[in-house]
Amino acid sequence: MGFIGMCGDIFVFGSNKAGVHGSGAAMDARRFYGAVHGVGEGFTGLCYALPTKMTPYFPMGLSEVRCHVEKFLEDARNHADLRFRLTRVGCGLAGFSDEDIAPMFFGCSENVVLPGLWQRMKDGVTARLIVAGGRKITDRGFVFGELDRLAGNLLKENVVTEVCGEARGVDVIGREWAELKSLVVDSFPANWDAHGKAAGMMRNKLMANHGTHLVAFWDGESRGTKQMIDVARSFGLVVRVVKVVGHE
Repeated sequence: MGFIGMCGDIFVFGSNKAGVHGSGAAMDARRFYGAVHGVGEGFTGLCYALPTKMTPYFPMGLSEVRCHVEKFLEDARNHADLRFRLTRVGCGLAGFSDEDIAPMFFGCSENVVLPGLWQRMKDGVTARLIVAGGRKITDRGFVFGELDRLAGNLLKENVVTEVCGEARGVDVIGREWAELKSLVVDSFPANWDAHGKAAGMMRNKLMANHGTHLVAFWDGESRGTKQMIDVARSFGLVVRVVKVVGHE
């Protein structure tokens, strides 16, 4: 699927009408995707600002949020050439629950990609499985065996997509496992050239937003893998950690 800025991707984040993009997904939108200070609604940079608050500290009522959601959905339908990657707008600092907000988007057009947890709320069968781990872990048989063990029931009961960060080591092995299972693979390569050291965290956040489950292979040292685990947990994903010793 690629990173924001490729293939017409638009990063959709929860904003305030004042256009102060100071924290959470709004800060990421400003720092990395070109959101402009003072633009509180609509297209800005490689983003779409969807208001859920009046100011940085005062949320709207749900009825007003719904009006802005309907405007966004209309804009998405009118821009069928773009793909809108929706974050869990309103469910952070604005204080709404997923149950409050997610159903407002269930009638969206096909070019709106719901967060993994919201897509699962909608259809009950979507599972987007992130497979992540250190670059030094290269024991394919070990990784395959653990994925079979941990994801077996998931594969039986759900429509599973594998989510791949495309790094060496576990990421690539996870892709190979998924392809052997005839799973669709959603790809999220880090854009190191454009974003330098921040690219890894950006990629991890995008994957966590897109995913529903994580299997992480961690050797106790890889900071990138630990970061992926922490981000996935903070996003509410189901997380399983395989502690790895001697499988390089």
